Amino acid sequence: MQPIRIYCAENSPRGDARAMAEAAGTDYAGQCGICLSQPLCLLKEASGRPLFNTPLLHVSISHSGAYWLAACSVRPLGIDLQLHVPCRCEAVARRFFHPDEYLWLKERNFTSFFDLWAAKESFAKYTGQGIASFRSFSLVEGRRIVEQKQNVYLRFIDFAADYALALSSEDNAAIMWQQL
Repeated sequence: MQPIRIYCAENSPRGDARAMAEAAGTDYAGQCGICLSQPLCLLKEASGRPLFNTPLLHVSISHSGAYWLAACSVRPLGIDLQLHVPCRCEAVARRFFHPDEYLWLKERNFTSFFDLWAAKESFAKYTGQGIASFRSFSLVEGRRIVEQKQNVYLRFIDFAADYALALSSEDNAAIMWQQL
């Protein structure tokens, strides 16, 4: 089973996200022994989800605060990074989250807001539905955020202080980190 590789770079307004994603994908292909018949090119689906010009590789991109990430795999995946910043968490949760999630967050004084947001966004990126789908599904079951939904594994990854990082994938493949 090929690992998932997460590429990390400084989130810079001058950075070329397309070039960074293509460099990440090219490196991943080389690491996995995948021969590319043409230079890798980052495209977008109609939904806005990024994809490469080959069905052999999958990519998901996120940026927040000081960081930019690209997760690459041979299988579909979704990644999301959220910097914990002051916000109107209750109002945002009421508007965008499933009612069960709103109640779950309210019970916790919205302390898990960014964890749930990162989880929902990684899952929505995996499915290709985007944030417009947030109210249509719940990632909360009982007293916790689920670890699996519709045969999709959801993992939280330790990253940096004041950040939430979530990954959705078809399996629990190993995760490797690479600086870009």
